Amino acid sequence: SFCTRGTVSCWPQIPDRFTVHGLWPQNTIGGLIDCKGAKNTAPFNFPKLEHYEDGHLVHKLNDFWPNLIINKPNYSFWKQEFEKHGSCLFPTQEQYFESTAWMVDQIPDLTKKLESEGICPGTSHLFKDLQQKIIKATGFIPRLECYQSTIDRSNRLYQIYFCADKSKFLYNCSDSKLTPNNIKCGYGKVKVKLP
Repeated sequence: SFCTRGTVSCWPQIPDRFTVHGLWPQNTIGGLIDCKGAKNTAPFNFPKLEHYEDGHLVHKLNDFWPNLIINKPNYSFWKQEFEKHGSCLFPTQEQYFESTAWMVDQIPDLTKKLESEGICPGTSHLFKDLQQKIIKATGFIPRLECYQSTIDRSNRLYQIYFCADKSKFLYNCSDSKLTPNNIKCGYGKVKVKLP
């Protein structure tokens, strides 16, 4: 979805599965915390991260958190996300990235599980149906974000948000029962297309 919006140039070969955008802590009213300009921020140091755990953490990050923008290394994306969302809340970069990896491990292979339910690239589904299938696959109510395609005016799935507490355990992003919990995905009989 990120690459089909037309706002960036992506690598010719991008993963054919869901990838991570970031770990974004929120304040008590649900707003994203922006660490830019905050005091006491932890520095990003890629060589240190690269040697941490003999490179095992970086290997995992390369797998689930690639930078899709052409000619941009993965670590430039990680640096951006850590400096903006983690550097003022986590004592070290390693804790930020380990926390992200731990949460990713809690979510099963979402792409394969959805494909087994008929939710495949290029197909369109009612928001409620799509959300139900993700809940069935993961056990949690996510928050979905869409954008409207300039090509065919369809609502396209852009991001799936999973919510976690400070202990890194996932929980439902919505307190209500399967009511639309979305950003720009539409309501009622509006369909959401997977790119």
